[in-house]
Amino acid sequence: MEVKSVFTESEVFQLRALIAELSRTSDQSQKKKIRAKMRRKIGFYISDWGINDFQPEDFEDLIRTGRIRII
Repeated sequence: MEVKSVFTESEVFQLRALIAELSRTSDQSQKKKIRAKMRRKIGFYISDWGINDFQPEDFEDLIRTGRIRII
């Protein structure tokens, strides 16, 4: 499966909110629900990026380095 690396501005806005929410919660059940939204709604899989304990800064680094593009 090919890694999705191009996202619309709307998708990036949604991802930023979901990733921030993910980083704030310690409840594993809630984390699963958030990750499911990211996959189902936007096609973003944290596992595609090989980053443990994914944080908002990690997402911004992916954008800054060009690994994720915004259209």
